[in-house]
Amino acid sequence: MRKFENTKLKIMVLLVAALNLALLFMLATHRRGPRIDTESVDAIDLRQSSNSIDTGERRVRIITAPANPVYKAAETIDGRIESGEAKKNKDLIEGEYVLRFQNDSDLMKFIQHARDHGATVIDIIKGWSAVRLRVKDPEKLDYLVGLEPKPIGFSHNYYTRTPYSPGNRVPEVSLAGYSAFRNTAPTWLGLHESKDFRGEGVVVAVLDTGVVDHAALAHTTVDRLNLVEDEQSAAEQSNGHGTAVASIIAGGSPGAPGIAPDSEILSIQVMNDDGLGDAFTLARGIWEAVDQGADIIVMSLGTHGDTFILKAAVDYALANDVAVVAAAGNDGFDEVTFPARYEGVVGVSAVDAAGQHAAFSNTGSDVDIAAPGIGINAAWTDGQVVSFSGTSSAAPFVAGTLAGIMSSSPEANAAEAVETLLNYTHDTGAPGWDPEFGSGILSVGWIQDRKQSGIHDIALTGHYLDPTTAQGEVIAIVVSAQNQGTEPLSKINLKVAYDDGEEDLEFYNVGVGETVSKIFHVSAARLQELSRMNISSEVSISGMDDTNVKNNTKNSIIIYDEGNAGDSQK
Repeated sequence: MRKFENTKLKIMVLLVAALNLALLFMLATHRRGPRIDTESVDAIDLRQSSNSIDTGERRVRIITAPANPVYKAAETIDGRIESGEAKKNKDLIEGEYVLRFQNDSDLMKFIQHARDHGATVIDIIKGWSAVRLRVKDPEKLDYLVGLEPKPIGFSHNYYTRTPYSPGNRVPEVSLAGYSAFRNTAPTWLGLHESKDFRGEGVVVAVLDTGVVDHAALAHTTVDRLNLVEDEQSAAEQSNGHGTAVASIIAGGSPGAPGIAPDSEILSIQVMNDDGLGDAFTLARGIWEAVDQGADIIVMSLGTHGDTFILKAAVDYALANDVAVVAAAGNDGFDEVTFPARYEGVVGVSAVDAAGQHAAFSNTGSDVDIAAPGIGINAAWTDGQVVSFSGTSSAAPFVAGTLAGIMSSSPEANAAEAVETLLNYTHDTGAPGWDPEFGSGILSVGWIQDRKQSGIHDIALTGHYLDPTTAQGEVIAIVVSAQNQGTEPLSKINLKVAYDDGEEDLEFYNVGVGETVSKIFHVSAARLQELSRMNISSEVSISGMDDTNVKNNTKNSIIIYDEGNAGDSQK
């Protein structure tokens, strides 16, 4: 079940028959009640997003021309490296446990028992009555837990890590075929200069590897707290991961621009120079961030192990009006990592500059939004600007946008800022919420313009393959358009052309943010005969000019690969 309930749409489908193409007419409602034809309604599950259908017997792909030059990775390795369960086991720290007690007095009594029996106390959080403990003998642990006072919470401790980096840093997945952003991401997101959207007065806590001094951050305040064992000065750090995250939020240089350059950075180092930390230290970092006045917490890190202490820390932040953002992870799994998986945390997946979902980006019911994550210019150590990829780069775009929302709408609380963030996303993939893009792709410009009247903008948002139709005689292709303006549209026209003809459609009374869709059922036999089918779409507003005509068209190719399921071209 999704964590945020402000979803875009409910889908109902109206069936229409044709010769080589069986046509389904679907009205999809975005943030409104469903439109239903009571005489002829058929439901199709469009929630599992995909750009290709691979049945083992045939593979059908849809390719949309990229907008920018393709990013080439230095090294690539095909495939995922481990299963989700293996990841969880790998993240478990053998012999380490986390315990929480009713009060600090009980905590100190337990610590004395533990030391008397040879256990090692690694760290404690007074005020939260929690301890991180190392015990080599499980039987000794059982004995300690059985003593009075008994803990009110107990679990293994788990490693937290910066997400496995795609491409040229850790070559586990390929970036070839994706379009890089470089320094264009803020413009791509529609960010325009606005004095009140620069994050002034907003404190963003970056829980990461630490933030070093860099020219891109010289204009803003960076406060630092180090919670890791191998404490280093900022000048000694060689891992620039946290610095890259901070620059995407608050960067002020043309080479490494940020979304909210006037926001203040609170750097809390919870991972060492190898990008490795643990759940207990991360929980402590969250508590510290809240107590030191953070408005937003961003965590471009994760673990596959669930611990009560980390969940309690997230709940503490949310209860204290702090927005929490986390990376979905780069494993290519169908579930996101913790803390992105927790209720109330904004889980962020990654897209490239052509708007396509990055294959390494984890998917699932806890993805809430997608943001740029391929080839981002970001600050690093030694004054460098590097190409930074992954959900680690996507999460700070969302955090920076929240900072802009909070500075421009100081009356809004954290939950309201998150609601605004998710209500103004560009729908893509399957119409409405889906496990790859969540509510859609981040749209900073739309958020900035949401209160401005008179913006009429209909956008052609996608050509999407429905994976539930892979093995049948017909394959469903969904063509969608979304009202991305600030005014309802009384009538829009959608023209779809394909190899066997074209269709002209009309939709009426399309509300702000609403998505409308047409489903084509492509004959598998006909597609096999052609081997590929071109599909082009154009949408327009009837009777008035469109504010942004650049998003009115889309061209794609549907490809049928008989017996070539291993072909990985996208």
